[in-house]
Amino acid sequence: MSDRNMRRLLDAVKKAPLTGENFALLKRPRWEQPSEEELRQINENAMRFFDGFERSGSKNPGVKGGDWSREIQGILRQVEALDHDQQTYVLQELGVTPIWYEDHADITDYIAEIPK
Repeated sequence: MSDRNMRRLLDAVKKAPLTGENFALLKRPRWEQPSEEELRQINENAMRFFDGFERSGSKNPGVKGGDWSREIQGILRQVEALDHDQQTYVLQELGVTPIWYEDHADITDYIAEIPK
């Protein structure tokens, strides 16, 4: 569904006087969880930027400390959710109802639920 030619075709179909719905079965992308070392590097970079904000006299961007590993993982989960929502929105704008699945074995169940 990321091919631009497919998107052009879907846009043309959406504008055509046709009835019916279009569905796309898509495997939900899963982001790989960062390692502890990657989380540490993200935190170090964030603290370097934080210190730069403090020295520049800009408004305080937040508070240092806390459970930075958990906070970073939470931020990454939110970005993943926003990415999923954006993909869904774009497909719906093209007239396609996305059906997200976790495992290929689930496809037959989802197909059975699509209205005829």
